[in-house]
Amino acid sequence: MNFPLTGTITRTEFDTFQEQYTVFREDDGNWLKVFISANDEGNPMVSDLRIAEDNFVPTLFHQEIDIAEAYTEQLIYEEKNSERNHTNLYIIEEYSGTDEKMKGFSRTYHFSLTNGKEWKYEGFSGAANLAGEGYFRDYLSLKQED
Repeated sequence: MNFPLTGTITRTEFDTFQEQYTVFREDDGNWLKVFISANDEGNPMVSDLRIAEDNFVPTLFHQEIDIAEAYTEQLIYEEKNSERNHTNLYIIEEYSGTDEKMKGFSRTYHFSLTNGKEWKYEGFSGAANLAGEGYFRDYLSLKQED
């Protein structure tokens, strides 16, 4: 999907995108609606949904958005409660440039290890997007492929 660049996403693509997020967690698909124009999202006759204006979604594909840190945390309980032992993975992405409006941007992804085999997405903390006057969908340039 190329909607950050085109400014629109088909309703079918959007529904698929929501379904992909709900594979990770049942309640995670709804937060995606914040990125779609409210007038379009609520109108079933609109097939191409417009990305909300004054809205920027920083990603690792943008220049100066980098993985600042990644670490695991093991929680080990006494033997009688050992079934509660678990391992978490945290991946922190941050803005590393000099733009004043972007300073302080950070997002932390949280995963948990299930059955010692697979990482399960648990959610994120920090900013999903930056909205308001002066922001737009391509506020930062995309990184160039080497």
